[in-house]
Amino acid sequence: MRFAMDLVFHAADWRGGLGWMVERYPEQFNPPTALTYKVAGNAAYAEYEGNDIDAYKFMSMGFRFNWKASFDFYTMGFFLPPVGDEVEFVCPRMDDGTVEFPTSVAHLREYSQQMRRSGFYVLNYFNVGQFGFNLDTDAAPARTINDDADLWRDPNQFAWYALRDAFLYDDNGKVNHGSQRTFGWTLASPFTCG
Repeated sequence: MRFAMDLVFHAADWRGGLGWMVERYPEQFNPPTALTYKVAGNAAYAEYEGNDIDAYKFMSMGFRFNWKASFDFYTMGFFLPPVGDEVEFVCPRMDDGTVEFPTSVAHLREYSQQMRRSGFYVLNYFNVGQFGFNLDTDAAPARTINDDADLWRDPNQFAWYALRDAFLYDDNGKVNHGSQRTFGWTLASPFTCG
């Protein structure tokens, strides 16, 4: 492995140094995917899903996409339960005191399509490194759901009895509770990136 450092002398303005970097390493600043230029801009982690977005105002501010961060995650690290498009499921709230709300794959898809019609993008993702956040990870809960097909209805039981191998373990073999402090990989959800 080789490491290099560039020392660049320029005027007392950050744009000079950045300009040198762009010229020296264009592949790092000029992505080959055309969609990147459409999506690039300001973003938000907004829960709001109303139809009354002032598209002109938001475009003028450089807004381009909304991260569906954790507002309608079934649980952290488990973005969607294994259900049909029209099946509603309740999204437990994280720790912010707001109420739980129902959603569905069809609803999430419609929201993304509505945003595209307004000229914006929605990026759904999940953090696999945070699987287990807000779950009872000290020990497996008592199994009260017998049918494997219904395990998704309880995030704790689904995690322990269907996805047990998805937990990350620390050096002592204990389940890592998955939190903002843990490392995580962010993966875009393929069905609503457009």
